This record gives sequence, C-alpha cells and structure tokens, in this order.
Amino acid sequence: ALGYIMNVEEVLLTDIDEELLDDLRDKLNSLTPEKLESEFSDALAFLKKQGIVDEEVAPMDLASNVFRKSRVKEMDFTEKNSGKFDYALSIESLGCVDTKKDFYKAIETAYDCLNDGGILLGVADYYEEGHDYVKKLKKMGLEADLNPDTEDFEEAFEKAGFSNFEIE
Repeated sequence: ALGYIMNVEEVLLTDIDEELLDDLRDKLNSLTPEKLESEFSDALAFLKKQGIVDEEVAPMDLASNVFRKSRVKEMDFTEKNSGKFDYALSIESLGCVDTKKDFYKAIETAYDCLNDGGILLGVADYYEEGHDYVKKLKKMGLEADLNPDTEDFEEAFEKAGFSNFEIE
C-alpha cells in the first residue's frame, strides 16, 4: 500500500483477527517520517526506482498520507457481500491454506469482493521453504499445508472468473 498511498483516496486494511488489527492500528499511529525511512528504506528505494513513488516525495508526506488515508476494519471475507473494492492486496491470505478446496475458495472470495474491472494484487512466492518471511509466519502459527505454486494460482484464477491475470 505504501507505493500507492499518494494516488488513492483511501486504504482499507482488514483482517478477521481483532488482535492483529489492534497491532496494525498501533503501527499506523506510531509511524513517523524517521521510522518510515529507517524501517522501509529498501521498499522506498525500490518503489522510487520503479517509478511507483515519485523521487521527490518526502517521507513526511508519505507518513502523513498513510496515517490520514488508512482505515482499519475487522472483516470476514469468507462471508458473501463483505464489500466491493476497486483494488485488493492480499499478501499471505491466498497461499495460507491447507487444501485445494480452501485455496479455490480464497481466490473466489477475492474475485467476489472486487468491483467489475477490479484488480487483485497478491504475493505468492514467499511460500518457498526456508524463506525468512515463511519462517516468521510459521513461528506465528500461520503455516499451511498446500503452499500453491504458479500453476495452482493460474488454475484457481481461471476457475474463479478472472479473465486477465499475470503471475510473475
């Protein structure tokens, strides 16, 4: 979301776990330009190099936009009509499943929560064994048995109704 915060009206951060949302609220409330620069310097450099974040944007502007435009809300996306969105970013929820049935349900739910023409952005390549991020998820008890690969994602996207998708 950091890369797009200057170009959107609002970012809605959701989870089903209120404790995780409280932690997220605390992080948003404690975000300062200094913290942004120190903790996200690599991400900011990448976003600027890619042209997603303007080279001239000051950390103060980014931090204030994150604080002003971000809302945190408890939502259960396993329920129909959870909301409709133009964009959805799913970092680990699409891949943290135990069965193909659960995986297909996660992709279908993501599709259902998008407006017509909506865009789903996801991160799926973290689930390689040994990746530091996967180790952190497992330590938090968020491991899953399936760990879908690229072919699984392509099949699930087609089955859910996505007509235009790109997996890199």
